[in-house]
Amino acid sequence: MDIAQVSDLSSYQAKLQALGFSGEHSLEQLLGAARAARPEMASYLGVSVSALATTLNNVAGSSSSIPQAMATAISHATYSLGVAIDFIPQPRSAPALAAAPTSSVPEVNLIPEMPPIRDQASRGTCVAHAALAAYEHFLETQGAYQDLSEQFLYWNCKRNDGIPHEEGTWLQVAVPLLHRDGCCLDTTWPYHPSPIPGNEGQGPPPGGAQIEALNFRPYGYQQLSSTSVDDIKNELAQGRCVAFSVPVFNSWLGSQWVAYSGDITMPVPGEIRVGGHAMCFVGYKDLPGAGLGGGRFLLRNSWGSNWGINSPHGVGYGTIPYAYIAKMGAEAYAIS
Repeated sequence: MDIAQVSDLSSYQAKLQALGFSGEHSLEQLLGAARAARPEMASYLGVSVSALATTLNNVAGSSSSIPQAMATAISHATYSLGVAIDFIPQPRSAPALAAAPTSSVPEVNLIPEMPPIRDQASRGTCVAHAALAAYEHFLETQGAYQDLSEQFLYWNCKRNDGIPHEEGTWLQVAVPLLHRDGCCLDTTWPYHPSPIPGNEGQGPPPGGAQIEALNFRPYGYQQLSSTSVDDIKNELAQGRCVAFSVPVFNSWLGSQWVAYSGDITMPVPGEIRVGGHAMCFVGYKDLPGAGLGGGRFLLRNSWGSNWGINSPHGVGYGTIPYAYIAKMGAEAYAIS
């Protein structure tokens, strides 16, 4: 339901719309965000936590409910992150390409060319998943698709990123390594979904994996301005997916509605980020007059079939506002 139709929220309309809560399902988005970040939402709206709780209870009956089976799946799902967001090496982003023309194409969708959704499970390997999603898409467009090993790429990152015993890494490490060393096939070194204590990278790889990996190296890559919506759109309009990373906030990480719909919401002012996550841009849609920077990027996640369960773009896919990227994009890489 649109929050504009909910009288109990009329006094908060302007502030809620400033966060992007407007239009179809904005009530459901608000309830998900407010339940996951209640103190911050109460402070932002200028009410007590108890008063906000009362209001939410009063309006909850007007919202659409998530089917019980899907709600149960979401509640039992694991959504791991994996970008060491506070320590991205410099330069963390390229300058914007100011001279590049902005794409005039209002909508791009590369999802039909993407491989099946992957699941990083309980490991912080999102960077490897995001980078390989972009590269595997390129291979598909060249008629040379291969299912590559996230296990191998993450292992290679952990032996090169300077934090071998800590969970997570960066696209700034993964993409150049993919270009230099390549990546073996998933059948050669299949992904292991669980951490191995004391062995973050889970190496060494099987014999021959490193030699095989040299056969699967991108021709090149481009580091983009991580906050330039136009530069990212231009890459997508030319048929190239973009691996990216962003800070994560509990208002969407902890929202059942976001997990159900795949539509990531803007953070509530005052929220502290809970980590960083890498995903892959697979398109965009301009939405003039809709706020949030004028549109939303389509994204591919690596949280399996229990995220984006009801996304119109397919299970495992979702969207993120242009405004989120313009304000908080951390890394962005196109691979070819």
